[in-house]
Amino acid sequence: QARLQSRLNEIRSRAGQPPAALPQATQAVASMAPANFGTIVVSSQGVDSGITAGAPNPAPVTSGKLAAGGASLLARPARPMAAGAVKVATIHFNNGSASLSARDRQIIANALQLKKERGGKIRIIGHASSRTRVMDPVRHKMVNFQVSADRADAIARELLRLGLKKEELVVDAVSDAAPLFHEFMPTGEAGNRRAEIYLES
Repeated sequence: QARLQSRLNEIRSRAGQPPAALPQATQAVASMAPANFGTIVVSSQGVDSGITAGAPNPAPVTSGKLAAGGASLLARPARPMAAGAVKVATIHFNNGSASLSARDRQIIANALQLKKERGGKIRIIGHASSRTRVMDPVRHKMVNFQVSADRADAIARELLRLGLKKEELVVDAVSDAAPLFHEFMPTGEAGNRRAEIYLES
């Protein structure tokens, strides 16, 4: 800060102007040392800087934890579910993938069997983790929305293959708008790369 002040005064003296105090933003540099910051999580719902660096991971995201603002049309909440909807399964995916494993297909078959026993509809909601490669923000949103839709579609195709009727199926995708975990470690990202299967009566 002292060096910046000295340099600023030197420049001002050459220009024939009186010395001036540093702008407030520059004066704040000392308080912005890394030790004063925790992890900052950025998602389609905004920025959350209230996480300490030593917090365990994965840390569940609680309602209202992320500040509002910065949400995209591609990162919207899922359409309202019917009263009494119950989550019966969660399928996790590899980074950028919408592929189903043999175990995933068995879980989907079990969800369908439960639906046959209880009736109603199956709703699938696809999700994505918030991180992507370095790219512009619009492309980032589009990539995350597409992968969340692909994950929901993969499960829907498997259910249709197993005999579920189209009118008994609702498919939705919400990009990275509904994280379960903060993503300051890879396990948090992995927990958010998912699709959820619900039974609606």
